[in-house]
Amino acid sequence: MATLSDLQPAIVFKYFQELCNIPHGSGNIRAISDYLCSFAEEQGLRFVQDEAGNVIIYKPASVAGSEAGDSKEPLILQAHMDMVAVSVDDRDMTAVPIVPLIDGDHIYADGTSLGGDDGVGVAYIMAILASDDLVHPPIEAVITTDEETGMDGARALDPALLSGRRMINLDSEEEGHILAGCAGGVRVYISHDFGNVEPASGRVIRMDIYGCAGGHSGNEIHKRGANANVIAGVLLGKLCSVCDTRLIYISGGEVDNAIPKVAYLIAAVNGDITNEDLSLEISKTMDEIISRYSGSDPGMRIDMNIINSNGLHNAAETFNDRCMLSSAATREIADMFNDLPNGVIAMSPDVEGLVETSLNLGVITFEETKIKLQYSVRSSIEDDKAALIGRLRDIAEKAGAVTEVNGDYPGWKYRKDSKLRDCLEKVYRDMYGKEAVTEAIHAGLECGFFSKALPGLDCVSIGPDMQDIHTTSERLSISSTARSWDYLCRVLAELC
Repeated sequence: MATLSDLQPAIVFKYFQELCNIPHGSGNIRAISDYLCSFAEEQGLRFVQDEAGNVIIYKPASVAGSEAGDSKEPLILQAHMDMVAVSVDDRDMTAVPIVPLIDGDHIYADGTSLGGDDGVGVAYIMAILASDDLVHPPIEAVITTDEETGMDGARALDPALLSGRRMINLDSEEEGHILAGCAGGVRVYISHDFGNVEPASGRVIRMDIYGCAGGHSGNEIHKRGANANVIAGVLLGKLCSVCDTRLIYISGGEVDNAIPKVAYLIAAVNGDITNEDLSLEISKTMDEIISRYSGSDPGMRIDMNIINSNGLHNAAETFNDRCMLSSAATREIADMFNDLPNGVIAMSPDVEGLVETSLNLGVITFEETKIKLQYSVRSSIEDDKAALIGRLRDIAEKAGAVTEVNGDYPGWKYRKDSKLRDCLEKVYRDMYGKEAVTEAIHAGLECGFFSKALPGLDCVSIGPDMQDIHTTSERLSISSTARSWDYLCRVLAELC
């Protein structure tokens, strides 16, 4: 059976294997951080390890590189040392190594995630730092911690440690794509505690929304598909418009950066309207919603069940101790849902098809008398992000709700003029005989922190083909890793 030692480029896969030997899930980075420091010492290179565990390693220009006219300008090479460490069983990912296996052109791990994101980026950097025969400018290698759980390393990094103003980030997963911009983001929590509840009474209606396509709230928000949480809010508003409605329970979504696939609500309904007429009114809205999203979410379904008062105990016993909000409080929630924006807010004027500003209602929770909405807000324009947060806050305050903001990370604005990007595009064209795909993405990268901290930074992000990152199905292409290494080496020589 082939092993990584049989693969080319040997120096890259050598270091990738060494990284696999050290458990390095997010939050468990001390051992790998110390390993990188030991590596720098062995190579005789100056390095800094900061309090966050970030490691910065400095390498002078190669002899050939130092003879070139632009060699005094350092190049920052950047990757992150942590990985999303998951397994198919209950093994302790803080203690066991990654066991890489080979299947044709792909490397995968035995029962765990592989950590190609971003182990291959770190391996590239180590191979460059260890090489004696590459032509390159002065290198400032920055390997950050805990990117996967909030970009904490990049957030803590002291920019005074870096003098370079051009940077190649090695944390992308598609060969031939040059990333040149990304969105910034923040989490916004809107909560409303209504205080008093009443014993649940009357008929109970339960509505389940499921089968939505979902997706990443950055990469797939442009599809304008169904958000199950938003639909739950629409249906609650419809209920309030046709009869006296008192909310018992509402819930949906798991994380704010995923478009929710499932949501449901339970409410007590009162008044003279018959079950048949109520069902008819709500069914019209349900049909309109399903029709609207028939293209983007063909599998979406909405189920409605009306239970008379004698079935109330069984229908609602696990929700809110069979209590309900007042009709006025329920109307406040429905109106707030109606007023709050969701989805694409603005498209980029510079990059065709790129979402510039968006938000996603990722999670709804309801506990006792308190409802909480969790949004992921993204924008490549900091002022627009701040304006959208302000808009959410104003709507929440109008409804008597409280807003909390945290986890803010900056965007990386696409530059119309970039010498570094021009260089990478030229080298790609010469090597592959075709044009690279240059794009910006509506998701977060550490480049945003570096762009904010280093004024005038010219930055790109590249990487080899990977599939199903952050899962136990993760795959890294061997041939793409080799081609991307060759490409990176040619870029280094061109930048001298």
